[in-house]
Amino acid sequence: MTRSIHRPDRDALRRRIDRSRAAAIASVHVLDRLDDPATTPAQRRVVHASRAMADILAWVRLAAKTLRNALVIGEPGTGKSLLAEIIHAEAGGGPFQVIDCRSEDFPLPDPRTLRGTLVLDAIDRASPALQAHLLRILLTATHAAARPRIISLAQRPLDPLVAGGRFRGDLHARLQGHQLVVPPLRERPSDIPALATAFHGGLCRELGIDRPALPAQELTELTARPWPGNVRELEEVLRARLVAPPRDPDVVFGPMLPSIRCCIDALVDEALRRCGGRQGAAARMIGITPQSLSERLQRRRQREDSCLPAVRSGDDG
Repeated sequence: MTRSIHRPDRDALRRRIDRSRAAAIASVHVLDRLDDPATTPAQRRVVHASRAMADILAWVRLAAKTLRNALVIGEPGTGKSLLAEIIHAEAGGGPFQVIDCRSEDFPLPDPRTLRGTLVLDAIDRASPALQAHLLRILLTATHAAARPRIISLAQRPLDPLVAGGRFRGDLHARLQGHQLVVPPLRERPSDIPALATAFHGGLCRELGIDRPALPAQELTELTARPWPGNVRELEEVLRARLVAPPRDPDVVFGPMLPSIRCCIDALVDEALRRCGGRQGAAARMIGITPQSLSERLQRRRQREDSCLPAVRSGDDG
């Protein structure tokens, strides 16, 4: 005979399953690295648990083995710049230069001295004038003794821009090579617990904060969010939670309101109780200096002493 599971039992079981699932997802990226001997220290910077990101790391290995140019497309905050750094590191390092194509004032490099990797960030935002300058640089660099690797980063594909006359076809032809589209974080939710766990631990170490690991319920809530800012937004949200001052707890009053003095005395007594009588810790808990707390306690003792009935000599027999 099968015993039916009551509602409280089902709820408890569901919470246990959620905690186990969150913990498992958060550690998948570690196991994935241990099982993959081809993974290098540079690639371990990409925290993931999804198959999509595993495929992207395989693409990175391929792109780093050749001198073909690479185009990485993805929404803001998906980690395009990090992938460019990893390709550069996997290829053996050397000079690494980034041109912000959104700026007209960026100093352009001498094409005869280009070596290593040249990253064209936000290439889809380059103005017609900058596109012409970049084309001349690439044409000259092609005939140099050591041709640099060109990695272009864009938020949108370049083909429609070329078709619409907003991007030079000849420049596009020079930039073609390996092409990768990085999916947004909302399309790979299994990466969110792994990323949140890694960010939380790293931020705690960076800020010198001793905080426990993220609970399963919070990981579940983070996974359910759409994250329009992608990985960058997730990290910023976790940082803001760590550096934000703790929210004051709600205070519930009964029908009769106490005086301010009674409230202060009760607050001080509770802080001392929680801190085992240590005045310094209690003072920090309620947001005052230890000297202020000591003075408050002294004034209270004086008040209480003044309320005691006077004992006349001879009354004790």
